[in-house]
Parts: sequence; structure tokens; C-alpha cells
Amino acid sequence: MPQILDAQPQISVRLYKTITRSTIDGQSPVSERYQGKDEYIDLTPYLGDGSSVVTSKSVREPAGAFNITFADRPQNAVMVDVQQALCVPTQAIESIYGLVEPMDVVEIRMWGGVGPRPAELPIKMRGFVSEVQRLQSIAGDGKPVRTVVISGQDYGKIWQTFQVIYLASYAEGQSLLTNFGLWEMFGVEAKNVLSAPEFVRQMIQKVINPHITKFMPKHSPMPRELMTGDSVSVKHGVVNNSYQNMQGSIYDILKFFGDVGVWNELYTEDHEDGVHVVYRPVPALHLTKPAGAKDSKIQDDAPNPVYVPIPDQYIANLSAARSDANVANFYWVNNSRFDMVDDIYRKLSAIPAADGTVNLKEYPNSAVKYYGVRPMYAETQQGGDGIVNMLGGQDEKTQNHRSGEIEAWIDRRRRLMLEMNKDNVVFERGSARVKGGLMRPDGSGHMRAGDYAVFGTGVIDSRAYIVSITDEYVTYQGYTASIQFERGEGFVNRASMEGGMDSPWLAEQTRRRTVEDVIREFQ
Repeated sequence: MPQILDAQPQISVRLYKTITRSTIDGQSPVSERYQGKDEYIDLTPYLGDGSSVVTSKSVREPAGAFNITFADRPQNAVMVDVQQALCVPTQAIESIYGLVEPMDVVEIRMWGGVGPRPAELPIKMRGFVSEVQRLQSIAGDGKPVRTVVISGQDYGKIWQTFQVIYLASYAEGQSLLTNFGLWEMFGVEAKNVLSAPEFVRQMIQKVINPHITKFMPKHSPMPRELMTGDSVSVKHGVVNNSYQNMQGSIYDILKFFGDVGVWNELYTEDHEDGVHVVYRPVPALHLTKPAGAKDSKIQDDAPNPVYVPIPDQYIANLSAARSDANVANFYWVNNSRFDMVDDIYRKLSAIPAADGTVNLKEYPNSAVKYYGVRPMYAETQQGGDGIVNMLGGQDEKTQNHRSGEIEAWIDRRRRLMLEMNKDNVVFERGSARVKGGLMRPDGSGHMRAGDYAVFGTGVIDSRAYIVSITDEYVTYQGYTASIQFERGEGFVNRASMEGGMDSPWLAEQTRRRTVEDVIREFQ
């Protein structure tokens, strides 16, 4: 195997103060050293030997996470040493541990060290401190060792921790006189039905963004709101107004009514212009593009896949496996939220066993004779695009139209679930440890969770969907990224290759391809 590429990665870590403390408990004043603190604390000079910065992000989790570890030194340590040498009185000297508080904001920028250095390092993550820790111990040589660890989550922490509560004793609550709690408390529209993307946008704009704006310092350069532009790309589905009385975290409400999991993804993503809410259909691809289709996307409103080439000189290790654990040959989708307005469940129960969107007992990759009966169940909380109200007492024509819309929606959801899971037995899942700081080919930022990695081994290129990515920067040692992937096509590509000189074993041992070769293949 070729040697892993040598590079000179760089990093920038800044901490912006959010908590402006004047007292300890509302009465006892704090030291004068807390007054008039700088806008931010540059933590980059503290990242010496033994220091590390780790970030992790997943399309399946409400928030990403970061962990910053460095040797404990007083703030502005170099200036303090000079002042002491000159016998000049110094200002109060304090550890970084004593200056950081939960809900302060951290900005992490990383660069992989390949090519011309950008004027500003690419953004990796912005987030809020959740915990600051100071470790003190005695090393084997008898010297004291002090370490500071700052950990937290990205902006997804806000919708994960912000709770909607309707109890009468809730301090910020009010007497709710109607069944439209979210409308009374936050102004979320009390429509009979709301389109899925509009529902997500309103929850962010009416609930989350005002909360962030309220506690963020007025002149802070950190984002004061979550952006809900083109990154909210779901185009189908409506939500009935039962969300008005839902309690719990904002993320849980969005996940429940947003059909997140089987069909959609919901997470935040850091860009140079701010933090974006990503609400999109799962960008799963067909193994073979269907006849007459424009592309290989299973869901028509899913974003176009972003391919990031990873040639084998960038790969430190790669592990892939196939399993029958997720094989399914019977698919069923319920919609209990709409059962009260129609006898849709009875109609669905009458679907014949031979229906191709329900039963795949003869399909080679899920045949009953090999794998037995394997059911897969799911629940959708949404309805079809043509549903405009959920009121009772409708005339026959309106009721029949609504019934048809609900049935068609459930059929659509079931078909999509089937298409995304029918070939699970041939897809690979696994992990890889690669060079850190790999960039998207279009220069729009780092390789991210939600992109497709294209692993190059010899002349074999295999796509795989990145579910999560963990970047680890260790000072004086290196910058690596560990990714977890699904829907890997390594076995599929090997199985389609002929023998002789085109044998898979020989192909992966032959000459190495360049990044440019891989990009041209998937454009």
C-alpha cells in the first residue's frame, strides 16, 4: 500500500464569551478580573504538546460535539512572564478554566494542509460549551500536570435542550385558553394543516431563533439565528395541527412530525455564512438507475449527492462488512394520526399479498427461501400534499378526495421505504480512518456527514454514504478523520467485474488513480 500523505494541517480555536458575570449567586460580586473581558479568548496558542481538538457530527444525531484538551496555563501567559521578569505589577492571573463557563461559544476552524493555504481556515464547527474541566495530577517524574478540557455541542444543542412545557406553574408560561399552545406562546401558525418544510421553518424562526437572539451578546460575531433557506429541501408532506399541543424538546417535536429517520434527515450544518438547518429527504441511491429516470435518486426531492474522492494514499485503514441483519421482505407503513378521519386502515389491510410495494418474498436480495419472513414496520405522521384540512363533517366528495390522498401518501411512503432497504444484504457498512481536512471538490467546505465518500483502491472506486464523521487534531502528531458509512458499493462493484486482467483482486492492486480521475467519473 502507498504511504499516507504528509501534510501540514493548521487549526484555529476561539472562545467567545456569552456569560457576562457580575455576581456569583445574584448577590456576591465577582473579582474585577471578570469585568471588561476581551471579546474572545484565542485558545490556539494553548494547543501545545499533548493537546487535541476533536469534533464529531452525524446526520442521525440532534447535535454535533467537540472536545478541546490543552495544558493549563494562565491567560496571556507570555506577557505575564515578561512582566514578572521586569518586576512589573501584573493584572490578575487566572487559568482558562476560571474564565470559561457553560454556554460560551467556541469556533473551530481546521485546514488539512494540502495546497495553498486559504486566507481564513475553513469552518469546522461552532458550538456552545457544556462542561469545562480541570485535571491535576503528579506525573511519573514528580512534576505537577494540569490539564483543561472544554467540551460541548454545536448549535443543535439549542433545539435539543429547549423544552416546550404547558404546565400552569411553568415560569414563562401563561394561561392557555385554547388548544393552540404553540401559537399562543410563540406565534407558530395555528393552521389546520401545514406543509412539512413550512412547519420546520416556523418552529425554528418563531421558537429557536428568538431564544438565541435573546441570550447572545449584542455585538458577538457568532451566529444569532439558524438559517432555514435552501437547506430545508423537503418538498412533500403536510402536518396536521396536533403539533400545537406537543410537549418536549424542539428537536423531538420536529423529529416526530418531520418523519425523520426512515425518510428524512434533520440536523444543523456549519457554513461560512452561518449555521444552516438541514431538513432533507435521505439521499439514498438506486444500485442501477431506473429506465427513463434522470438520476439514481430514490426520493425525487432529495438533494443531489456530493461525492468526495478518497484515493488510497489518503486512507489509513478501511473496514467494510455485509450482513443479513437488516434484510426485509415485508413492508408496512401506518398512519395512526389520520386514522380518526377515515377507515384507511381497513383499506390498507385489503392490499393483496402480491402487491410489489408490500411483499418482496421472491426478490433475490430478500427472498423468503433464504432469509425467512422479515417484516419492516414504520409510522408516518404526515399526509399527502393534496390534503388541505383535517376537519370533520365533510361532504362525500371532499371526504373521498382526502381519503385518496391519505392512501396514496401511505403507498408512497411504503414504496420509498422498500426501495431504500430491499438491497441491504449487498450494501456494505463500516468505518474508515482517513486524512483529515478533505474538501468537497467544489470548494464549498469540508467533507461532511451526509456526503458520499468515493473510496479508491487501485482502479476500483466505491461509493458509500457518510453517516458520521469525527475529526481529530493532535498537536505535533497529525490530523485524521474517522468516518462511519452505510450503503457502501464495494461488493456490488466487485461482483460486476469480469475475470482475467479485470479480476477484482488485480484491479485493486494495480496503478493508483488520482483525485481528478475519480471526480471526472462521478460528474
